[in-house]
Amino acid sequence: MLPNQSIEPQEIEAITDGCVNARRDYILGLWAGSQMGLCGDDLQLYVRDVIYTDRITPGAGPMIKKVARDFSKCGVALANNQISAAFQNAERTARIEMLVTD
Repeated sequence: MLPNQSIEPQEIEAITDGCVNARRDYILGLWAGSQMGLCGDDLQLYVRDVIYTDRITPGAGPMIKKVARDFSKCGVALANNQISAAFQNAERTARIEMLVTD
């Protein structure tokens, strides 16, 4: 984008939110996959699955349900409120990371 082009605040907000959400989903996917004992390629595939899930059905509720179902299948005993806390932490971390500049 050229410096003399104006960008509407709504456009900036939409772009930023998209980046924060993608980073949040990545962080959540890494955390959840690690809780299930995934590593290497399996962990990366799981992270992609988490990111894809948010693209299909965005929001905290569907993401928490997805992770809870996956935990249940793998025998990981974490309550929804613990998953919700991890989701909130992932979002907070993603927002902080977006503020960091070189």
